[in-house]
Amino acid sequence: SNSLPPVALRTDKSILPFSLDNGKMLLSVLSATGGKEFDVSGVTDEILQIEERPTVERLSISVVNGAFSLNQGDIKAVTDYQIEIDPKNAKLALATPTGYKFLSILPRQAVTSLIRSGVATMHSKGDEVRISEDEDGNLYYLVQAEKVIPILNVYDYTFPVEAKVSAVGGEILSIEKPSWMRLLGFLFV
Repeated sequence: SNSLPPVALRTDKSILPFSLDNGKMLLSVLSATGGKEFDVSGVTDEILQIEERPTVERLSISVVNGAFSLNQGDIKAVTDYQIEIDPKNAKLALATPTGYKFLSILPRQAVTSLIRSGVATMHSKGDEVRISEDEDGNLYYLVQAEKVIPILNVYDYTFPVEAKVSAVGGEILSIEKPSWMRLLGFLFV
């Protein structure tokens, strides 16, 4: 026979194999309750769209001391802005003084970007992340973190770092660290 082995996209509920059988292109949809085969030989449009989804991370919203708290694991981001949820597009927006802004970067992503960039070594445990807007209309996370510097591989010196991370694009907008670190920072790079 001139059929090729099927190529399958596997999901948790079904298998969608594409195969060639005697010149026909077939799409089979198989599930626990049975299956169905479709002849897609003459189809010139899209046959299948695959939506890529990142790993699901739980985000909960609560009220703490009259402010909204967005919680992801041990990261809590607090804001006074009203939160709007668009379930159809799976988006969050905050009603800031300059208008609605989508929250594209979630709290854990903001903290992780600081650590990956080397600006900080760890998030200061117990410190809330604050969501605010600056005078230019940039929505950002204000993150309290810590930077650990090993001194002669004998002692680890820890100092505080405060950074603003864009809640829309994820870039680091500003970094505040001790003034002596600005002067001697080149020694620790």
